Amino acid sequence: MWERTAIRFEQETGGTIVSSLPLRSAEVILSDRGISSIDLGQFAPLDNVTVIDLSKNLLRSLDLSPLVNLSRLRVLNLSKNRLESISLAPIVRCRHLETVDVSHNQLRQIELAEFPPHSRLKRIYLNDNRLTSLDLGAFGKCEELQFLILSNNELEAIDLKPLVGCQQLAYIVISGNKIREIDVSPLFHVYSLEVFAVDPDTVLYANKRLQSAEAVPLPIADKMSRIEWR
Repeated sequence: MWERTAIRFEQETGGTIVSSLPLRSAEVILSDRGISSIDLGQFAPLDNVTVIDLSKNLLRSLDLSPLVNLSRLRVLNLSKNRLESISLAPIVRCRHLETVDVSHNQLRQIELAEFPPHSRLKRIYLNDNRLTSLDLGAFGKCEELQFLILSNNELEAIDLKPLVGCQQLAYIVISGNKIREIDVSPLFHVYSLEVFAVDPDTVLYANKRLQSAEAVPLPIADKMSRIEWR
């Protein structure tokens, strides 16, 4: 039976040392503990862990490689820390992963790897950071992806083409960036789309052959008057 465990930990020179962590733990909740560094290798033996929550701490860096074999991990929450860079590449092997939240950090760089076909990733929160560029190709095979939240960064451009394969994608939020124009042609084929949030002064353009498209996702239909046909 899964457990949500009250975890005891100690701050030492080398980082946070977890001193009480039953092997049957399903949720590791270390939110808002003032943690400035931690070795995730301590969690590697936890075959049953489904949630790791390290939000609201003081982390500036974090190595996720010890998590590669946590096959049941569903939620990774690293939001509201002080992370400046991170590699998400190791967690693409966590085949049940559904939610990744690294929002509200100071991220200027994220290293990504392509999530494999049949990935269960549903929600990715990268908002409220300092990202200047992002390759969405990492998510191109995420057929179950529903939420892609990129707002309040420093993105100057974004290529939406990889999202054509994300046929359950419902929310794309890109507002609060520095993007001058976006090619929205790929979104004409994402019929599950419910919300497409973008700044009002961002120029939207699309392939002129799509101007007469009959079946158009509602958020794109609502913005047809803004679209430049090229």
